[in-house]
Amino acid sequence: MKKNTLFTIIILIVTASAAVLVYVLNVPLKVSSPREEAASSQRQSDAVRSKILALDVRSASEEGLREYRTLVRELAVGSGTIIINKGCMTDPLVLKVKLDDVVMVSNTDTVEHRLSRPERAAELVVPPQGSVSLRVSEFVNRQIDPRGGSVRYGCDTEISGVLFVFP
Repeated sequence: MKKNTLFTIIILIVTASAAVLVYVLNVPLKVSSPREEAASSQRQSDAVRSKILALDVRSASEEGLREYRTLVRELAVGSGTIIINKGCMTDPLVLKVKLDDVVMVSNTDTVEHRLSRPERAAELVVPPQGSVSLRVSEFVNRQIDPRGGSVRYGCDTEISGVLFVFP
């Protein structure tokens, strides 16, 4: 009988602790399924992607630009490769590069895609399920702030990613 009493006391302590976490810290105890977590992660990813790609840097406020720059720095990945997926979804969203880097651009889609800079006519044609090299200095073709800077690029007709160029 003592084991049952001890077990009951432990259960009560755990339950009370969970209730305190929910009430005081506002920590949800809902256990979500992997499908729900993936959907939530996708919504968050879509929101971040939209925030990075939709900003009009010419008319953004100083605070908006600061937030954009911070987000770009946080998301920058130094993989050395841009992957173009179906629908011109590029991965990573923000690629960290140096001005003298050469980046591999791989197209996993079954149709040709074109990477370009919105303010330039130059394009990089990437064949279906193929790869090409992108020389950052030629693609960027402008002076970068010594502290680093970001350059957005498009895939076909839409802005699809950012090169975070650092010294």
